Amino acid sequence: MAGKRDDSEEQQLVSESLREAHAGCLFAMLMVMTLPFAILATIFVSLGMREANRQARLNRTALEVPATILSSSLRGEKKSYWPEVEFSYRHAGETRTSDQMWAIAELGAEARMREVVGRYSEGDERTALVDPDNPSFAFLERRWSIMPYVTIAIG
Repeated sequence: MAGKRDDSEEQQLVSESLREAHAGCLFAMLMVMTLPFAILATIFVSLGMREANRQARLNRTALEVPATILSSSLRGEKKSYWPEVEFSYRHAGETRTSDQMWAIAELGAEARMREVVGRYSEGDERTALVDPDNPSFAFLERRWSIMPYVTIAIG
């Protein structure tokens, strides 16, 4: 009788060990499958936060300087268009050029971007906004883009 009981206990221990090993394998497989998604989510959230902070800082702290429009055109194809408005500006005694419309770049529908381009003609005198921390970066309009927040939401 004692031999049968020992066999039964041994089988139970083996069975429990196999269950634990199986659970461990499932956990490891789950980790391997979800880790890339967690990494991607972290990247998206980080990039979105960086762009949202950059946009907020530039829209809040940019210095206003006189600017002259050099050219204005629409770029893109199919459903992705962007305005390309080149302008010159003077800051701290130095003349520079830029083609940034907003603090962060944004694509849009042709009609909307054509409207933006239509507001600027060669030779127009305007006000540019200059990054006080990096005077080589300037843009023409304060605008709050939803894209950094969409990037965060995707993450």
